Amino acid sequence: MPPTGRPAERRLEAVERALRVLDAFLEVPGEAGTNEIARRTGINASTVSRLLSTLVAGGYVEHLAESGRYRLGPHLIRLANHMMSSLDLRALARPHLAALEEATGETASLSIAGEREAVTVDFVPSRQSVASVARVGRPSVAHATATGKVALRSCRTATWSASPSAP
Repeated sequence: MPPTGRPAERRLEAVERALRVLDAFLEVPGEAGTNEIARRTGINASTVSRLLSTLVAGGYVEHLAESGRYRLGPHLIRLANHMMSSLDLRALARPHLAALEEATGETASLSIAGEREAVTVDFVPSRQSVASVARVGRPSVAHATATGKVALRSCRTATWSASPSAP
């Protein structure tokens, strides 16, 4: 047995096949049948059928009785939400903010969309003697900040997409 904290060097082929079945859903929009997954993965259809049955039992895949096809299941959403809740957006974005400030010489800010405005959650201040001042928690004034202008542009684009006859 490997020491704690280190992955084992041997892998389980059955688990690798199950992961290939799950990954096959990335290549199809929506639903897929057993034979289609078998073709995409190169795994025998009877093996795919058994793997799908196991994945259905765990909630990783759903079987659609009316069509006999399969789609990704709700347990994957729970796993994704759990993974996302442990991500620190600020820590992930910080090196990019620093690189952006380095490349432009301007304050680089990270904002998240609120209901009516974007809110600054992190920033790297400019090293210039005259610099934009960012504050964590401050809303972005739509007409006076880069973040606000991006939000306005996004709203305008979304409106145009929703009604193509708009000017």
